[in-house]
Amino acid sequence: LSILLLRFSGWINDRFILRGFENQKELVQDRNIGAGAVLAGTYIASGLVLAGALGGRVDPEVIGAGAGAGERLLHGLASAGVFFVLGQVVLIIYGRLYEALSKHHPLAAIEADYEVDGVFFGGNGAAGIALGGNFAAMGIVLWGATAGDFTSWTTNLANFGAIAAAGLVLLPLWRIFVEHVLMRKADLPREIYEKRNPNAGLVETITLIGFATVLAVLTAAGRGG
Repeated sequence: LSILLLRFSGWINDRFILRGFENQKELVQDRNIGAGAVLAGTYIASGLVLAGALGGRVDPEVIGAGAGAGERLLHGLASAGVFFVLGQVVLIIYGRLYEALSKHHPLAAIEADYEVDGVFFGGNGAAGIALGGNFAAMGIVLWGATAGDFTSWTTNLANFGAIAAAGLVLLPLWRIFVEHVLMRKADLPREIYEKRNPNAGLVETITLIGFATVLAVLTAAGRGG
């Protein structure tokens, strides 16, 4: 099931996140590191959602104490599938939000080929690393939203919605804080989009992943997950 759903997440990525890209061309012909980094980030995020959704047990009171192993398994797989789909929706929303808050058109920068001193480069790798890291960070938050036992649809969906909403708000705010306060002298957007500096993309990625990890661990611990 995990393999099938991860393949499905790749289809979602092609249609709704890297929309307009020709992945075969970007990855194989252009050797576009940025496109590969975005794909990696979305797969990591999807895997984290699945890990959280499949990791807990189903409360016997939900399906009845007399339920057999097969019934418990089916209920667990069904809930995992639902939260996986919800996680993909949140990732799509986060990708659109990332684009809306950026002044540099991330997808266009990732796709645009360029040449330096006669050497051809397929796209902006730094921009792809930054965006892929953002997806991975959101995936960590979504792991915190899905981790733990399944107690009821109402409770688990409410927890997921609240934590996902917090991630959609706090991760962009943290990114702004990093760019304008912690790394204000570095001018990360200029380093990423104009100088195509992969180190700047990694800085944005690591700071977001660190912040997302704190959020996810705190939420999971708060729910006893």
